[in-house]
Amino acid sequence: LFDAGFYWEAHEVWESMSLKLPRASARARFFQGLLLLAAALVKQASFPESADALFLQGVEALEEAVHALGDEIDGVDVLELVGMVDGALHGGPAPRLTA
Repeated sequence: LFDAGFYWEAHEVWESMSLKLPRASARARFFQGLLLLAAALVKQASFPESADALFLQGVEALEEAVHALGDEIDGVDVLELVGMVDGALHGGPAPRLTA
């Protein structure tokens, strides 16, 4: 979904996954970070300030997950993804989870 540009739909899937986990667990924080990045991409055109705030919240959640689980989680290079989303929020190409 995410790679096809369906950011809201990806957000919804990741939200349901995060809710099945202990809220403060590293894996839940990973999914929370992903869903916040997706939400930032949804908001970027209409509400850029909200998009920036959501992006920063997502990065914070992903930093917690990376600290506990490493730079690559479930096949996602988290640091690369953060860079791609940051670029997309500032006029760059659409980010992708997979190569």
